[in-house]
Amino acid sequence: MDEDKSQPVVTTSNIPDAPSVMPVAAPQANTAEPTLNSPIKKKKLSISVITAMVIVLLAGTSIAAYFGVVVPNRPENVLRTAFENTAEQKQSTFSGKFSFEDLSEDSGLKAVNVDFNGQVDIENNAFQSEVEVTASGFKVPFEVRGIDKSVFFKMGDLSGIKSLVQLSSPEYVPAVDFFNQKLANQWMEIDETLLKQAGSQCVLDLSSFVLTEEDMELLNKRYDEVPFATIKSTSDDTVNDRSATKFELELDDKKAEEFGQGLSELSIAKKIKDCSGDTDAFKGEESSEGDKSVFTIWVDKGSKTISKIATQSTEQTEERDKAKGSLEITIEYGGADVSKPEGARPITEVISELYGALLQGAGSNSTLLQNSIPTGELEL
Repeated sequence: MDEDKSQPVVTTSNIPDAPSVMPVAAPQANTAEPTLNSPIKKKKLSISVITAMVIVLLAGTSIAAYFGVVVPNRPENVLRTAFENTAEQKQSTFSGKFSFEDLSEDSGLKAVNVDFNGQVDIENNAFQSEVEVTASGFKVPFEVRGIDKSVFFKMGDLSGIKSLVQLSSPEYVPAVDFFNQKLANQWMEIDETLLKQAGSQCVLDLSSFVLTEEDMELLNKRYDEVPFATIKSTSDDTVNDRSATKFELELDDKKAEEFGQGLSELSIAKKIKDCSGDTDAFKGEESSEGDKSVFTIWVDKGSKTISKIATQSTEQTEERDKAKGSLEITIEYGGADVSKPEGARPITEVISELYGALLQGAGSNSTLLQNSIPTGELEL
């Protein structure tokens, strides 16, 4: 499909905020620019987005259900069908990259790149993701898995950080060596009891990210009240060596924020409230009048599912926030196989061991380690 700039106003449903969200929309009859449906969140490009994005990635297949579902019935109903088909998938694999750059003059950390990949199995309530964070030329890899009501994670080799520490704060090199020896490539387990104590057991309930028919009705109704997305163009493209239709979208951040304020009755919002006590699950950061976000969604022509999502900061937000960033996620469906890692140690056991080592220490390193990491912070 060649670029089409004459698509009219469209209506669709989507879902609220998330660390850098995606929009949705469907074309219409003729006249003005089409308006798209899809829920979006205001995107603030800060380091905290990295953590948020990891969480979103773990939702895997539910990305469509979380970021935007239900597009009104139109002659070219591609987006609506794609979101519905994607939301029905029970297994998915994904890969992508998040980039952040601080444009302020006094920034200590100028750029951060996060490469990730993973898989989600909703039927077995399991997920897995590998992440590599690169900053100032040094890499920090880690992996996380959720299965059997527990979260497992391990950090990779931290020796790369040692070179940076040697240049900036050589007195902390023994601490880096200590933690690298104790934690690198060691699987650790956070079980269900600890997750409940922290109010984070929702993380393991992937069914929370699945939208019900009532949810979709609410999303449609809310979007009819507050439409906030516009389809700027469509074109032919290729993703994973398969033909796809590329949709360029523009979102009105202020309207998207207003849209999210009417979603407290969604089942996912209620589950998050019951689990963590968060009453503003879909409330994004306050937007200014005229703020825009841009998103691109690719729809596989064969399977009619979403195969790729991308977004990036605009000149307006870069000037205002003194930061720029981009996110890209490629998705395939089926083939997920998440297994419980062998040899994982309970996190409480690891912390107790670290605590004891910090107290007993070895020679001159003892004082340094105890002063570097207050032992009180290690208690659960």
